[in-house]
Order: sequence, then C-alpha cells, then structure tokens
Amino acid sequence: MRKNRITYALILLFILFLDPFDISGINKKNTLEERVKSSDLIIVGEVQDTESKWVNNRATIYTYVTVSVEECIKGTTPLKNIVIRCYGGAIKEEDVAILVPDSPSFGKGQKVLLMLRFFPDTGEYGVLHGKYGKYTIIKNYIRAEGISKDEFIKKIKNIILKEKH
Repeated sequence: MRKNRITYALILLFILFLDPFDISGINKKNTLEERVKSSDLIIVGEVQDTESKWVNNRATIYTYVTVSVEECIKGTTPLKNIVIRCYGGAIKEEDVAILVPDSPSFGKGQKVLLMLRFFPDTGEYGVLHGKYGKYTIIKNYIRAEGISKDEFIKKIKNIILKEKH
C-alpha cells in the first residue's frame, strides 16, 4: 500500500514538472512588474497555521496555510485571516508526502509578503507564481530582493500606480 502511494506521488511530480501548460503558474522569467500586475491581492502577514489534507478522493494533497493579514498592498479583503491553498504537502500520520517543484513552503510564525490569485470556482486564494510569489520577511528585510520590506512595498506600490495610468 505504501509503495503504491510513493509511486503515485512520483507520477504526479513527473506530470507537474513536465506540464506544458504550466498549471502551477510558475514562470521564472516573470519580472516583479508582471507578478504584481497579475496578482489579485498582495498582502503582508504572519503564518498562523498550516495543514495538509487529501483532496479529490485522495488523488492529491493540498496544504492550507492560514495567514493573519497585517497589510493589504494591492486589493482588499475584509478578512483578518486568509487561507491559502498550495499544491503538495505531507501527511505525517500516514507517512506520505507529495512534493511539488517550486511550490512555496511555510512555517508557523513566519512573516511573509504574498502575491495571491483568487480562484472564484473554489473561493480560495493561491500563491501566484509558486515560490516566486512568496517573500519571507526577516527583521523587516526581504532577503530575496536585498532590500528592506518598506523599500520593496514602495516598489510594488509604484508598479500599481503605473498600472492605473
């Protein structure tokens, strides 16, 4: 039984990795401007919880990440906590995991800036462009960009202003 789960997980990884339609929305060539423009919601917040679950009759695993919203940079939400769905995850009780290339990872207590897309068919949010739509904030600094959180937010707001004109 366990061998079958590992086989299914490897097949899924193979399909996702070679998918010509890029179902994950990941395109490493996208610029910050392209990522900002294609986001429905950009927030700063703190990860409160993560939970991985089987979905689609145990066909795949999604991880649901609860983030407390501290600031909306693009878009609005009345929610104080937002739940984000990510492909893949691990179900420890069953000793099974599905790892998806370039999918973002989250840890409880982590401060993040997220570029999100809303999926009206499910009513859920997902991180746009996989790990390229997630920025970890450490001591008010966005290491991936090499600048402070405030400078990065200013860059994003300038892109949004240009988009409106």
